[in-house]
This record gives sequence, structure tokens and C-alpha cells, in this order.
Amino acid sequence: MSLGTIFVSDRIRSFPPLVVINKFKLDVESSTQQDPRYAEHFPLGKIPCFIGPNGDLVLHEVIAITIYLVQAGDGERSALLGRLKEEHAEILKWMSFTNLDVLTAIDAFKPLVGMLPYDKKKVDDDLQWLGRYAQVYEAQLSKSLYLVGDTFTIADLFCAVILSKAFEYFFDSSWRLDHPFVSRWFTKVMEDPDVVKVMGKFKWVDKKYENVPPKI
Repeated sequence: MSLGTIFVSDRIRSFPPLVVINKFKLDVESSTQQDPRYAEHFPLGKIPCFIGPNGDLVLHEVIAITIYLVQAGDGERSALLGRLKEEHAEILKWMSFTNLDVLTAIDAFKPLVGMLPYDKKKVDDDLQWLGRYAQVYEAQLSKSLYLVGDTFTIADLFCAVILSKAFEYFFDSSWRLDHPFVSRWFTKVMEDPDVVKVMGKFKWVDKKYENVPPKI
């Protein structure tokens, strides 16, 4: 029986739940914002979103959707969600931090490619925050193989996928040499067959995008 329908786009937040669906071979229909059901259930225009087969379960917010799909595929006691309540809390911490603070800073790439109006100071500010946030990952991953100890969890999948935008535009070869622990972790996650099947082979940026107006 189908679990329901997920509504996605090419925005980076759509990819973590899609990887989970692929990983556990879940019976989930994939649709887009053009689907009439999307407008009916999600007037705020959030993406990704999910509805159950009878419309009885209506979810927006990518963390809620991702965790629900892990539970559907691997059970509520899945190791991906943490074995202990403390581990589960840490998983939620990393996912929330990455989904809001970090992704907001990563969006510094958008004015550089013409997706948003260019504002040099705002881009500078976002990049400074991104640098500070990156140090948080580096410090943690210098102590453990993964974000929550030495066991892979959904936090690693979720955060690496979101951070792929930073590696695509800003975390160039020089940066990666200066951040060996987060780079090692990111590479390991992005080479996972389930991630590759959904997102393709990751293409590294050799030289970061500079903070200059986009060429029109």
C-alpha cells in the first residue's frame, strides 16, 4: 500500500527525503507544486510537503517529513534516529541547525548567480557566518566519525545533503585542505550509493565563487 505523495522541487531541501525513499524502497508517489492537491493542502507554498494516501496525514517541514519516512522504512527504533534519547536529541539539534542557520548562510550564492538582488554587504555577512558554522562541524568531526558519535545517523545524511550547496559554490580545494575532517565526512556521505542514485555524482568546485555582481 502506498504511503502517500511527496511534493518536491529542485530546491536542496527536497533531496534528503527523496534519498530516504530510495534507501528503503518506499512506495511513495513523487509530485510537484503544479499538482492540484498541492494547492489544496499547502496554501503557504512550502516545499517539500507530504500527504498520506487518504489525505489524513498532511506534513510540511523537511525534518518532520524525513523522520517520518525513516520510521516508515526502518521502524521507530531505527539506528538512524539514535539508540538513546540523548542521541535522538543531538540528531534533531544538527538537523535544525543546518536547516535554518546554515542553509540561510549558504544562500549567499543566490545573489552571485542572479537568483536574488546583489548586495555585497549581505553576501559578506552570510559568508562570515558560514565560515563560523563550518568550524562547528569541523570541531565535532575532529572528535568523532559522524555528527553523533561513530555511527551514521539521519543527521549525517540530512546535513551533508544541505551542505552540498556550500561545497558546490564556496568550499573549494583550498578550503577543503583547511577543513579535513568535515571534508572527509562530507565525501563519505556523498559517495553513499543511495545518495548518488538520487543526486548523481557530486562535482567539486575548484575555485570558490567570488563576492562580485553576477554577469548579466
